[in-house]
Amino acid sequence: MSSWELGPADLFDDGSRPLTVSAVLANFCADGKLHMATGLLYGNTHSQKASLGVSDGLVVYAGRWKQQGSSVSVEYRVQSAEVRMNTSDGTDRDSMTMSTLVRLGAGQLEFPFQYRGEPQTRVLTLIPAKSFDKQLDPEDHFIRCE
Repeated sequence: MSSWELGPADLFDDGSRPLTVSAVLANFCADGKLHMATGLLYGNTHSQKASLGVSDGLVVYAGRWKQQGSSVSVEYRVQSAEVRMNTSDGTDRDSMTMSTLVRLGAGQLEFPFQYRGEPQTRVLTLIPAKSFDKQLDPEDHFIRCE
């Protein structure tokens, strides 16, 4: 996740300023289900809470995960996307992807992934919600374990 972007100072009457940041929220449920969402997190300078927006590029994923030694294998599929992405050959870029999570220091996870039809591997570093500077709702309806 990148750094918070600070919005204009005159937007709210209480003097707070809006904050936004691109993020990935992932919930590895006890039953082996994986719920994940990507999009913009919204917060403000006077609140300790942040929430995932329902627009601005929201993509919701669902899949399964399984522990394999020191790694976790995941398989997931796009459930809904505000904007669908295609590769140059017309393939749906958001279709099924398989990946492996590799543990890093300090409780972080490295999430390598590759879009179908693209040669390069991209890497996301995931941090636990408790390490984040704002409170996130683990029961957010986009990533809720049921």
